Amino acid sequence: MSERTRISITLPQDLIDKYHSIADRHEKTVEQVIETQLYRYQDHESIKPIVLNDVQRQHIERLLGRNITTADELVMVLQRALDVRVDNVDVTLTPYLLDRMKSRCIGMEWDKFLPFTIKRLVEEFVGVR
Repeated sequence: MSERTRISITLPQDLIDKYHSIADRHEKTVEQVIETQLYRYQDHESIKPIVLNDVQRQHIERLLGRNITTADELVMVLQRALDVRVDNVDVTLTPYLLDRMKSRCIGMEWDKFLPFTIKRLVEEFVGVR
């Protein structure tokens, strides 16, 4: 086990109150909750970190149709959800682009419209159409 060192910090009361609330719900001390949080995020040095609460994570899991346990897994699942595969080459379509395409999918089912449109545009690009 690694060596332990006690430190002293001053925190605003509203932050202490939040940690007390969490500690009470989990039947732990405030110190244990803060230690757990610090340990969990020790390797995260990010300018714009994204942290999801359980309700938000569960909502994303329902949208993607699978459980997500790590940030890497979330990125991988999103990448796969946005990729179109052509001749073993992945082409990533952004959500904005997909939304714009869906707004033009009138009178045809989406699962037929997307391949039809991609094929038509490639044919036009190479001069076959």
